[in-house]
Amino acid sequence: MMDLKQKQINDLENNIRQNGMTHPIELIKREDGTIVINNGNHRLEVAQKIVLKEVPVKFIGDYVANTSNTEYNITN
Repeated sequence: MMDLKQKQINDLENNIRQNGMTHPIELIKREDGTIVINNGNHRLEVAQKIVLKEVPVKFIGDYVANTSNTEYNITN
């Protein structure tokens, strides 16, 4: 049986295949200049899996220490 997270990722993949990426991946810049994902790490995972050449991104500001931002270092 498929776990809930995997089902949601599969549903997201199907949605992106049918409709394209409709919401940008939200990025922030840390104090050291590193760019990290604040929101959209699953969208990036799916985009890489289905080999999208471009994805919409939105810079939403600078990193604020002591927040619950999901940090996913963007290198590729």
